[in-house]
Amino acid sequence: MKDNVKMLLNTCSAGVLSLGISICYRNRVFSFSFLGHEEGSQSYYVSLWAKVSFLIGVSLILLGFLAIVNKRALRLSAICIILIISIAMIAIQFPPLFWWTLAGMGRTLFLIIACIHLILFLFAGWVFVVSMDAFQKSFRGDENSEAI
Repeated sequence: MKDNVKMLLNTCSAGVLSLGISICYRNRVFSFSFLGHEEGSQSYYVSLWAKVSFLIGVSLILLGFLAIVNKRALRLSAICIILIISIAMIAIQFPPLFWWTLAGMGRTLFLIIACIHLILFLFAGWVFVVSMDAFQKSFRGDENSEAI
């Protein structure tokens, strides 16, 4: 039961954070004024990133609930997909983390945005670790795997 809560809490936390930051990008909460006269050229890429982040967030939340069911095959499938999604979540944090850090040199607000992406990066890494542990326990068929 404790592993169930851990798995669900971690996947849902990462999913909600991913949803939150994607909504911030979609609603243009973050300013790209540092681009100067090129501001607006990033719209397509930011919109694409926000859509992918939104889908990852929703997927993590839904799969988090599937990963705690008692059917072994369904649980293993959900955990495998969570592992893939968490790797994707880690990968999509690199561009905004790099650019907000680069643009944030000397600007506190931009560095705060970079820190938000760093936190999301760390959450995704932790989801990967927890999911890998749950996968190994379920795959081995440990006596506690029914509670994962």
